[in-house]
Amino acid sequence: MIKNIKQVPTASQKLKQFRSDCFDIRIMHCLMNGYRTCQITAYDDEFVQNLKQYHILGTTVFAIINDFKPDEDCNEVGHCLERSFLMFLCNHDSVWVYGNNQNLAIKHGKQNSTHAWVEVGNFVYDPTTIQRYPKKLYYNMLKINHVKKLTYGNYQQNGVDENLITMLKKYIRTIKPCIEKRIKKQKNNNEISFDY
Repeated sequence: MIKNIKQVPTASQKLKQFRSDCFDIRIMHCLMNGYRTCQITAYDDEFVQNLKQYHILGTTVFAIINDFKPDEDCNEVGHCLERSFLMFLCNHDSVWVYGNNQNLAIKHGKQNSTHAWVEVGNFVYDPTTIQRYPKKLYYNMLKINHVKKLTYGNYQQNGVDENLITMLKKYIRTIKPCIEKRIKKQKNNNEISFDY
């Protein structure tokens, strides 16, 4: 009886892994250079204060954003959409931006290559790394393409388009209360619950 037969990766799988590794090395080089030259920094105080002043269902957006530290858990596909949209709502002079990230396309496929962030002036606030980047460095580093932008004024006037709504509904979890759970709890306890 044959035990533990290891599958040998195909040539296309090896190529995909090689491309992913090369892209990771390039990004790491850009990041290290950005940190060394102090171009990449933590969020500035004004941006953080705006997050602290905006509340969703009684919770500050800062607490929601701060809950997602830059670790492996926050790198799941879609978390950037949720956090960047909340950040956008807090900063009325910001622009909510989403586009295709070449690294995500290599790792997760083109259908999961969308990445979202917030721009204020010439800076990008990335919700996944919790870092502020110069816009030019960020776009070059991640090889961003097919960019779409939403200003706060356009959001107030027109809302968001149907494709974007579908995408947001798929990924936003933080501000969606679990309705069934709330109703059941209210019936049992006769009290209002804000469980998510």
